[in-house]
Parts: sequence; structure tokens; C-alpha cells
Amino acid sequence: VLLPLLETLLSRAQHYASSVMPDYTYLQSAQPTTFGHFLLSPAYGVIRDIERLQIAYRHVNLSPAGCGSTAGSRIPQNRQRLAELMGFEGLFDHCRDAMWPADIPVEVCALTTNILINLNRLAEDLIVFNSREFSLIELHDRHCRASKIMPHKKNPFALTYIRGLTNELIGILTSTTTMARTPSGQPDNRLAIYGLLPNALDKTINADKLFNEVMVDLKLNKKRALELANESMICATDLAETLVIECGMEFRNAHRLVARLVREYDGDGKHFQMVRLEDITGMAEQLGFTLPELSEQVLQRALEPEQSILCKEDIGSCNPESLSSMVEGCRVRLASFDSWARDK
Repeated sequence: VLLPLLETLLSRAQHYASSVMPDYTYLQSAQPTTFGHFLLSPAYGVIRDIERLQIAYRHVNLSPAGCGSTAGSRIPQNRQRLAELMGFEGLFDHCRDAMWPADIPVEVCALTTNILINLNRLAEDLIVFNSREFSLIELHDRHCRASKIMPHKKNPFALTYIRGLTNELIGILTSTTTMARTPSGQPDNRLAIYGLLPNALDKTINADKLFNEVMVDLKLNKKRALELANESMICATDLAETLVIECGMEFRNAHRLVARLVREYDGDGKHFQMVRLEDITGMAEQLGFTLPELSEQVLQRALEPEQSILCKEDIGSCNPESLSSMVEGCRVRLASFDSWARDK
């Protein structure tokens, strides 16, 4: 079920590759990005989860048959043939290890928990973006719930359900690890794991399916995203970097100068985007800096969110061409995962 979710994230990332929005840190506008670049980030978490699943599958897909209790059996059983008949890819080499591998349930449970935590991180962001105060995205009605008392509310229930499941999986992981902490030949207190682990797997599968549905139906408010980008000071870093590139300033001095300008504009993003050359040179003089000549055109380009995105051309950046390259690479890995899954 992780493969359809990965495909959806890649498709949505490509679809919104040029949709400008502010990136956020600490719920504060940070730098210009695109919604596509934002959505591609959790796709890499899903890729790592699939790779962990492949490792866990390799550990689980070993036969313990014919091991007796701990030391093997006098009765000839041909353990290799037993493994083949039951469809295992291999067998545990050590008979005692085969009977008491407490680490494997912990590994699988940790995997399910990590999958949910990765989903939860994106869900938490989308809950914020879905709020009226942000109005960046809209969820389909089938993934929301009306308030019991407030008629104007459209609560993102599917996302909060993912959050609740994540908390539950963390609890199951804690129980599983606690029960696994036992002497190697005393497995009785691990009996509850036989119920907890299938429960964790079922909940993880259902959560992945639900989250995939949410992502398929989710819509970005492109107009609002661009408004937020133009109303904030997300190009402050670009201005500082431009002073470094064009004027040869040390970054700490450029950072200090731009930070002082930000204070002067008192957080007013619209006015900050209209900063003039004389404002910059005047502030530089106040701080004891001498700036080489800077063109008005270069200054304006530094203050445009769209130009900020296009100027970032290195690997992993939010530039649409860079994003397309990343999506292509992820699709190659997706095809490899799909081939692996079909063989199992």
C-alpha cells in the first residue's frame, strides 16, 4: 500500500511544480518554494520506509521449522526442504535464534510506527494549511466532518484520525519493546505481541489507504498561496545572498543589514518588497558598511518569489527543473519497488 501513496505524492508534486507558496519553519514564512517541492519531501520518507520494509521482509521470511525447542531434533526433517515447501526464501541458521528472535517483532512494529510518523508529519502541516487563517488547501468533503455545534466549521477529520493512529502505534511499539525485554528462553510474557503486531499492521495499511485518498482529492488554493508569498518577507534571505554575490559582503554583515531593514518595515511584507536602493545604502551607512553600486534590476529580481525559485538550480532545490529531475529519479525507484513486490 505504500506504492500507490508514493505514486500519488510524485504525481501531485509534479502537478504543483510551479505553484509558488511560502515555505514555513516554526509556522512562520521562511523562503519561497512551490507546493510541489513541499509535497515531494515526504515522498523520500516513504521511499526509506519501503527500503526498511524490504529489510524487515527479509528477516521475517525465514523458516524456523525443524528447530525443535532450542537445539534441533534427532528426527531427520530436512529443514531446507521444509522451508521450500512452506514458501520461505531461507531459514534461520541457528536453532535457538530461530525460536527466540524478539528483535524481529520490535523491528516490524518500529517500521509501522515510523510509517505513521512520516504520514503524521505531513498531516500536521496540512491541518494547519487547511485552517481558515492559512486557507492554502482544501480537503474533499468526504475527508472532513462538520462540527457538532458550530455550523461554519469543516474539520479535517481524516488528518486528525491519522494523528490519533500514530499515537496509538507509538503505544503499541512501547508495549512490544517492553514485552520483548525478557530472558531468551522465557517467552511467555511475549504472547500479547501476537495480537498487537497484526493489529499494528492492519492499522498502518488502513492509514496508508486513507492518506492516499486524502492526497488524491486535496486541492491547493493557488491564488492564496501566491498572495501569502507576496505579503511576507520570504525574499529577505535572497536579498542577503544578493548582497553577498553582487557586492562581495560577508554573509553575516548582509544578514545584519537585511535584518535591520526587516525591523524598519515592522514585518510589512508588501513594503519590504518595494525596498529601494537608497534604503539599502542608507542602512549600510548606518551600520558602517560601504556598498558597491547595485542595479535596481538586480535588486527587484532579488525581491520576487518567482525569481527566487528559478535562481535555485542546484540538486534538491525548488526549481521546477530540479524537481522534475527528482521526480524522475523517484519513479525509477518506484518501478524497482513495484518489481520487487510482484516477485513476492
